[in-house]
Amino acid sequence: MFGYKSREDLCSVPVSALYAHPEVQSEFLARVEQEGCVRDQPLQFRKKDGTIFEGLITIIAQRNLDGSLNGLTGMIYDISRMCDKHPSQRC
Repeated sequence: MFGYKSREDLCSVPVSALYAHPEVQSEFLARVEQEGCVRDQPLQFRKKDGTIFEGLITIIAQRNLDGSLNGLTGMIYDISRMCDKHPSQRC
């Protein structure tokens, strides 16, 4: 989806580089940390070649026993084709 040839290539890139608008990342992650999870949030992402695409992201915060953040688990669904078919809807 992001155009990287391997998982290792993707993992070598800063996560902020995957967001079309990196400033959105901190706002989004603050929301995830506060709410514990965010489901089906529409955001724009950036592929390796610089192409922007529309996606839905779902993230769940993984916490330690003391409540501190241990990590994040999530997925991104590419909705670009859906947006192309229904341009009158805001993606």
